[in-house]
Amino acid sequence: MDLVDEEELARIDALSAEEIARELEADGIRREDCPNIDAFLQKRGGGAPVVDIAAARARRRTAWVVTLIAAALGGIVAVIGIRSAPQIEAWWHGPLKAPEHAPPIETAPAPPPPSPAVLAAASFRAEASRACDEHLWGTCEQRLNDARALDPEGENTDEVRALRRRIEQTILVPSYGAKPQ
Repeated sequence: MDLVDEEELARIDALSAEEIARELEADGIRREDCPNIDAFLQKRGGGAPVVDIAAARARRRTAWVVTLIAAALGGIVAVIGIRSAPQIEAWWHGPLKAPEHAPPIETAPAPPPPSPAVLAAASFRAEASRACDEHLWGTCEQRLNDARALDPEGENTDEVRALRRRIEQTILVPSYGAKPQ
């Protein structure tokens, strides 16, 4: 329901200041008695005060901007919370404590470091491998024998067996007419 007809609004909008003053005086309202629109409405018999539209729009815009800023900050907090959930949970619950009923964790003792003799034997075996690669079969066999004297257990590796096999195949070449065994 419209309080004022559209035609009446158009007519009032087209009036000059003097014409409006004459119409108000015709209704018994003097300009000196009504310095502003709120006083006019009170004198005329009540009604809602006139709202400054620019101020209302500014308040509405401010509320809208504040809402957007709050939503953006909420989104940022949510992303940070999701990305750092484990840290937040750890902070919230404090440091982790081992259950009191859990048995202690047993660790196997570290193996002892190799003895100097085993280290020297490994060095002799490396020299033997280089000597065999250079076809120095006597040096290769001598280094393997030196290593065996220091570390007999190392003789059981695949590498040492392969080196000894190469020496035997090269040095013990069957002569012509002899049958291989």
